[in-house]
Amino acid sequence: MGNTNQVILPSHHSEIELSNRFGIFFLGKIETIKTNLCLVNESSAYDNEEFNYDLKFKGQPLTFFTSASVEEVRKIILKAPTKSCELDPLPTNILKPCLNSLATVITKIVNLSLEPCCVPSSFKEAVVRPLLKNVGLDKEVLKNYRPVSNLPFVSKVVEKVVETRLENHHTSNSLHGNVQSAYRACHSTKAALLRVHHDITVVLGNDWCTVFLMLDLSSTFDVIDHPILIKRMEYSCGITGTALSWLKSYLEMRTQRIAIGSVLSDENSSPIWCSSRIGPGTKTLLHFLKTNWRNM
Repeated sequence: MGNTNQVILPSHHSEIELSNRFGIFFLGKIETIKTNLCLVNESSAYDNEEFNYDLKFKGQPLTFFTSASVEEVRKIILKAPTKSCELDPLPTNILKPCLNSLATVITKIVNLSLEPCCVPSSFKEAVVRPLLKNVGLDKEVLKNYRPVSNLPFVSKVVEKVVETRLENHHTSNSLHGNVQSAYRACHSTKAALLRVHHDITVVLGNDWCTVFLMLDLSSTFDVIDHPILIKRMEYSCGITGTALSWLKSYLEMRTQRIAIGSVLSDENSSPIWCSSRIGPGTKTLLHFLKTNWRNM
């Protein structure tokens, strides 16, 4: 009730046919990008060693994720947006008022994932809805749609717990990039805009010429090579032991379904290098990588 937004979709004979068509398209798009990146790397004059531009981590490694407390999980849930996924057994707007009764149970679920270093397959299934990028675009062209994914709520709680531990490790070892904005406390995209505005103002004040280049990598997070990512987390970030095993479990065997109306497509398994609509916590993790994008 109260939702008057019209859903714009291509012409279709049935919702299941359209959902499967989108599923094939979204995975095919990533596969094409990855193939082209591989071709560029093979023909490049650069040395393709994965860690040419990385410094080997020499601090205290992160070998395991500490267990979450009930209070930590409670705070994460209360701060989280009240959004639900079709796969949730209980809507989030009902879960929050019942948190006094459910917090202990949810904490147990979180720790059962962290301790044996295993992410349940039900936590790795995304429901994806296609959204037209701009109203004026041709609705019949599939590339004009972007996939908006949703994961089960409890899986995002687990993800946030892990993100907190990764962020503490990252901060204590000074692994953040000096000019990184977004996915970092007190460094929003607004901070990036202020930095760029300041630099341009200083240059113009000195009567120098200014050139502003912007690079937009298509489907950046979706084409991260998972084996290279795992190696780099160990080599450059010092994540080892059961912590690294958990991250491997999180990244592998992810699946997604396209939702059109109340209909879900067939289940699509993502290639080993495809992120399958990873959540924001893992996007923070991906920012731990260095900028050697040719080898991603």
